[in-house]
Amino acid sequence: MRFPPYMSANAVDVVKRLLDPNPETRLGCRKFGPAEIKEHPFFTREINFQLLSRQKEEPPVSRSFSQLIKYGNTHTPTHLSTGSSCGFIVI
Repeated sequence: MRFPPYMSANAVDVVKRLLDPNPETRLGCRKFGPAEIKEHPFFTREINFQLLSRQKEEPPVSRSFSQLIKYGNTHTPTHLSTGSSCGFIVI
């Protein structure tokens, strides 16, 4: 995967771990479930959700549509894991 240069190391790590194709090792699918995602350094060190929810803080990444296309996903998976209860995670 390629990531744009404006993404922090914690942002890159959380994306990689959320997109892990193995549900046994994917972030949020292990013993502590969604709590594991909430405790990731990206969410605990880089985002103040209280300020963000009150619209007092800007999101850490705010890019135009053209920038999203430039750094879009260039890899299309040929298969998806099925049978996992961890396909979608609601935080």
